[in-house]
Amino acid sequence: MSLICEELFLLLTTDTGVREGFGTQRGIGLTAAVVADLAAAGRVTFDGTKHQRVQVTDPAPPGDPVLDTALARLVELDGKPFAQLVRDRKLNPEKAVGERLAEKGVLNLREALLGGLVPAKYPTLDPGPEQDLRARLRQTLDGGPVAEHDVTILSILLALSVHKTVLGRDLPGRSARDLRDQIRALAAESPAGDAVAAAMRSLAAVGAMGAISS
Repeated sequence: MSLICEELFLLLTTDTGVREGFGTQRGIGLTAAVVADLAAAGRVTFDGTKHQRVQVTDPAPPGDPVLDTALARLVELDGKPFAQLVRDRKLNPEKAVGERLAEKGVLNLREALLGGLVPAKYPTLDPGPEQDLRARLRQTLDGGPVAEHDVTILSILLALSVHKTVLGRDLPGRSARDLRDQIRALAAESPAGDAVAAAMRSLAAVGAMGAISS
C-alpha cells in the first residue's frame, strides 16, 4: 500500500494538477499525513494531551526517502505540539511526494515558475491509483472492511473540511454532515484514526489552519 501522504496527495489534487477545492490547506494535510505514516511505522507517537505533542520513539530511519527526511526533522522537533509541526516547511513533504508520484508515472510534474509565484502543477497521467483509492474509501464508508490507513486519510480530509468536496462525487446523495458523522464514528473505533483525528482537532483549537510557517 502507498504511503498515507501519497494517497492524500492524489485526493487533494485535481486531474488538471491544482489543489482540490479553493483554500484547501494541502501542505498542512500532507504534513499531518507524513507524521501519521511515521506513527504507523512505529517511529513516533502522539502523547494524548491537549496539545498532542509528537514524540519520537524510534529514530531509526524506516528506509523510505520521504519518511527518512521527515523523521530526521521530527528528531530536531521532538516533543513539539502537532499544531506547530504541521506548519513547519521543512517537514512538509509536498514537493517530495509530488516528485515521487511523477517518477511513478501517476502524475506529470510541471515545475513552478517565476520563483514559485506560479506554483507547480501535477496533472494526472494514470488515473488508476486514485480510482482504486476512491473505490476503497467508498467501500469503507458503505460498511465494508475498515483499515486504519484509510480511517487516517478520512480523518485528515474531515479536519481540512474537504470531506464533501473530495468524496461527494463517489457518494452521491450523502450530505457533508452524514459523511462527517460516519468518519467520526470510524475514527472512534480505530486507535490510529482516533489519534490522528484528535491531533487534527488540536489544530482548530489553536487556530492553526492558516498558512504554513517557515
